[in-house]
Amino acid sequence: MLATILIYIRTDESDFDRFAQAFFEALNVKHYQARESLHFGGAYYRFQLLGMDSLLFRNWDLDVGGPPVAELEDYFYSLQLNSDWDPVGLRSEDAENVLRPWLAQFLTLHLNVETATPSDPSVPENGDVLFFRKNPFYKPSQGMPAVLMERRVIS
Repeated sequence: MLATILIYIRTDESDFDRFAQAFFEALNVKHYQARESLHFGGAYYRFQLLGMDSLLFRNWDLDVGGPPVAELEDYFYSLQLNSDWDPVGLRSEDAENVLRPWLAQFLTLHLNVETATPSDPSVPENGDVLFFRKNPFYKPSQGMPAVLMERRVIS
């Protein structure tokens, strides 16, 4: 099974293009394509990240429809990574279960945003969701975690 990773992003930046530029700078992404699609409600970006075809897009148009669940209504952007190959001897689900929370925490720390990702991607509308936010008391010298995680069951 090919890997698909989805991370919802909550930020105070309402300008999608400005957020995208900060995103690409933080992740050191040099090559990306701005595109338009009705499927994504307008503009979106396509690029490579970790060797995967990746998309950065708005989650929904608030004039047309809201989020899949109320808990995600303030998460206006999403990052989706899609693997186009299946590694031999490695289950994609195992890789996803490690990479998804790692990448969500990385984005939280380096973009100063909040992120959320389904703990089981096969049931994003009804199941455990991991929510990450930067620890406001984080100091590297004190050994505190940089990012705080909360697991919530949503339906």
